[in-house]
Amino acid sequence: ALSLTGGLLAVGALSLGLGVWGLGAAQLGLAAITGLCFVLLAKRYVSAFGVARPAKSELVSLLRMSAWLTGGLVLTNLLLASDVLILGMVVSPLVVTTYVLTGSAARMSVTLFNFTVGATTSGLGGLIGQGEYERAAEIRNDLVTLTWLFVTIVGATILMWNRSFVALWVGEEHYAGLWANVLIVCVMAQTAFIRGDAFVIDAALRPRPRVIVTAIAAVLTLAATLALTPIFGIAGLCAGILLGRLPQTLAYPWLVASSLRRERAIALTRAVRQLGVMALI
Repeated sequence: ALSLTGGLLAVGALSLGLGVWGLGAAQLGLAAITGLCFVLLAKRYVSAFGVARPAKSELVSLLRMSAWLTGGLVLTNLLLASDVLILGMVVSPLVVTTYVLTGSAARMSVTLFNFTVGATTSGLGGLIGQGEYERAAEIRNDLVTLTWLFVTIVGATILMWNRSFVALWVGEEHYAGLWANVLIVCVMAQTAFIRGDAFVIDAALRPRPRVIVTAIAAVLTLAATLALTPIFGIAGLCAGILLGRLPQTLAYPWLVASSLRRERAIALTRAVRQLGVMALI
């Protein structure tokens, strides 16, 4: 309902001719409505809500945790949003349009994936909090398999039909080309695996090491994209993103294993097999 409300507010703002200011106001209105709904839900379903105030030590601990989570969110948004800024800055805004339209299917797919996997976070956090690490590890393995299936099926679909989709939607002149399309799908797959592991790490309430790794990845991504985009355009931008996010790709599984008290090693044979099948498809 909130997603529908946000869409209606945005459409209303544009229909009234309010432009970007109207869209900003619509987002603020949606945030206010969301906050009110969450308070009402908490009052209804959390019997202890409002019974007592937290102790100072509890408040400080919570604020420290929130600060790390907020920092991680800021860095994640920087990683996800810097691509269009860099492309527009070093190439041209017209190329940004082509990039965004070509990558729209992949972006929507990642958003859908985030909603789906994010819904498991609370249950996974409950298992970790109760010390059921074996069961939590099994669920994480299932999430990895589902992520692999998702990015393989969706990625193959985008590679087959994205050119036709863009041509029918806005015109073939806005299609970025084969290799740009391939790299955009690779970025989508990498993002899905990274976000899946990030949800598990946050569910274990260990955001600090994740944020540090994300900060390193943000710096590397900015450097790589600024170096490659002027030379190779959209393909260089995507290659820079893939290279810059390698610290997350490699470190997040290790952090997940540490959070779930598993052996801190990547199942290399399984990973290579899954990547091989994905590449073949």
